[in-house]
Amino acid sequence: MTPRQYKLFLTSSQKFALAVPVVILIVLPIVSFLVFTMGSGAERTNLPPFFPVFPFGFFLLLAGYFGWLLLTLPREITVTHDKKLVFRSALRSLTVRPTDISSIEPRSIRMNVGISGYQLTHLNGKILYPGQFTDMYLLLAELKQVNPSMEIRGC
Repeated sequence: MTPRQYKLFLTSSQKFALAVPVVILIVLPIVSFLVFTMGSGAERTNLPPFFPVFPFGFFLLLAGYFGWLLLTLPREITVTHDKKLVFRSALRSLTVRPTDISSIEPRSIRMNVGISGYQLTHLNGKILYPGQFTDMYLLLAELKQVNPSMEIRGC
């Protein structure tokens, strides 16, 4: 395997589609909070005690979940000089030896945004990554050369 970097390629509409759920889940409770708390003091005292804090927290929890999914998706795959694969995202970096890979198969990336994904299964777990990397088929061919026992399903 030759050392190189594979970069994630997303169109501007795909980047927009990834960011929209997080932005909506943050803005919606803030707007709701402002709308329901604007009024006289007498109107606000009639509200249940958990309102609007409960919906605000629920939406922020969902925004945190989608943000975590977004920030842990690999944006770059690097083949190092010692023949290891490094999957880098904004929050973490995962390293896998090609001989430890058992299979690669198409899988949803848990966000309905029109981006294909793959699941790489290795000895220590699984890595979910988008399938739109530059020269992805070249990487798969090199991996299959290094590890002939690896299964490539549906690619």
